[in-house]
Amino acid sequence: MKTLVVFDYSGTLSLAAVAFGRPDRLREQFDASGLAAFGIASPEVFWDEVVGPTWTEGSTTPVGYRGVMARRVRERCGVHPGDPADDRIRAAVSRFVGAYLGQSRIDLRWQPLLNALASNPDVQILVATDHYAEATDYIVGYLRDRGLAARAIRDVPEAPPAPARILVANSADLGAPKAALAFWEQSRALLPAQMDRVILIDDFGFNEQPGDSYGARQKVAERMAKTAFLLEEVFGVAVEVEVLPFLIDPGAPAGAAGAVIREMDGQIRALLSGGAGGAPSPSARQTENPAPGGSGMPTVPTLPACKRKPDLTYPCPWVYKVVGADPDALRQAIAAVVGPRPHAVTPSRTSANGKYHSLNLALEVRDEAERLALYDGLRRQPAVRIVM
Repeated sequence: MKTLVVFDYSGTLSLAAVAFGRPDRLREQFDASGLAAFGIASPEVFWDEVVGPTWTEGSTTPVGYRGVMARRVRERCGVHPGDPADDRIRAAVSRFVGAYLGQSRIDLRWQPLLNALASNPDVQILVATDHYAEATDYIVGYLRDRGLAARAIRDVPEAPPAPARILVANSADLGAPKAALAFWEQSRALLPAQMDRVILIDDFGFNEQPGDSYGARQKVAERMAKTAFLLEEVFGVAVEVEVLPFLIDPGAPAGAAGAVIREMDGQIRALLSGGAGGAPSPSARQTENPAPGGSGMPTVPTLPACKRKPDLTYPCPWVYKVVGADPDALRQAIAAVVGPRPHAVTPSRTSANGKYHSLNLALEVRDEAERLALYDGLRRQPAVRIVM
């Protein structure tokens, strides 16, 4: 079985990248880089007035982190390009960005798994990231520093017979974020033709710093569902898609990240060896009344958000997969159970004969009782045949 293993970068392969965004670290870097002298002295100003307004451009164009940040600082200070202060702004921004990218290294605890995957002839690794243009060379360099053959997708003109063992797809190079179909279509075009399974390891923004709106929990759940849908759309219904959320409790003690990495390692190796990768959680169990005959149903992946340990840390994002014959009736059933609370519903798969459809329902669950109550409410809806 040919398997594509997709790793997110910031917050997954690189925990140092998000640690750089801690308020205390940011304040140190504002002073050290010289940004504080230009009014960028607090995390709130940084996230709300610098990163937020420029993120879309910075992460989908070749302008780069230095380019969008320098322009934004000039705008806030009323400085025009070529003014005497412009050089000082550019220098401060360059020092800050250099420090950030220089510290955004791959966590060494991933090394055994990356080595094993890179040496497996049936595995292709893709590092898929929403990032600034400068990050591509850093990521490729960090992989090569660890003895791993890596190449940026932007540098591959067409699908080669044998692509590099690790390909790096950056949204800034592809002109589209991971939440867009174009990102995955462009990546797919440069991957080996045969792919039987996709395994995705991603924090979906959950591990980002609290001040960064990208990490808002409801958005995490929405991204999880949307990404699963896009992978199924691009790779086709015949390809098995496994989503392994890499979620670290922000209040967990030191060493928790290492435990989560070890669990991811074990789950991925189990999947590659034909194992189940762990027992399903209650929300992944089939209903008491499956479709008659047991045939014609789509093969749907379990999306076990927060499944990394038996005792879940609430609140947390969760994704239910709801299967039935009528997608409109499924949406009405979901609305009846969920009510007005924030949630996202995205299409998932349709069976080969078009008889059954599945939808992803993503939302935040407050506690164990609510998570199970939602599951029970969904499975009791007449239009719903299976809840996963």
